[in-house]
Amino acid sequence: VVGAAANSDPQLFHCVLASVPFLDVAGTLQDGSLPLSINEWEEFGNPNEAAAHESLFRLSPVHNVPAATPFPRTLLLPALNDARTGFWESLKYAHAIRSGDGGGVPPRLALVRTDMEGGHFRDPNPTRRAELRALELGFVVDSLLRS
Repeated sequence: VVGAAANSDPQLFHCVLASVPFLDVAGTLQDGSLPLSINEWEEFGNPNEAAAHESLFRLSPVHNVPAATPFPRTLLLPALNDARTGFWESLKYAHAIRSGDGGGVPPRLALVRTDMEGGHFRDPNPTRRAELRALELGFVVDSLLRS
C-alpha cells in the first residue's frame, strides 16, 4: 500500500519507510512456486487470466514508479528469511526509483537495509529490534529536516 501511495502522488510524502513490503505484486503472484502466491489469487486475482493480469500490473508498485519526477526519500526494510515477501522485491523497487532520475529532477534516494536474521515478523532479538527502530526514526527525522 505504501509503495502504491507514493507512486500515485509522490509529492504528498517527505519520505517513505516500508518494512517487509509487498512491492512486486504482479511478479510474485505469477510465480506459483513462491510461498503463499497461489493462496493470494483469491484476494488479488489469478495472473494467468487476462483481466487479472492487467490489474496486477496496475497494482504493482515495482511496475508503476513515475519517471522524471521528484520522489520521496525511501527506506526499504526487507528480511532475508521472510517467507511472505521476497527481499528481492525491495531491491527491484529501489532500482525502479533510482532509474526514474532524469529530466532535471534531483537524484532519488532509495535505500535498502536487509535484515539478515529476522523474517516477516522481524528479528526476535530485542537489541537488534531497538537498533532497527533507531534506524527508522533517524531516517524519518533526517528526511523531515531536509524537506
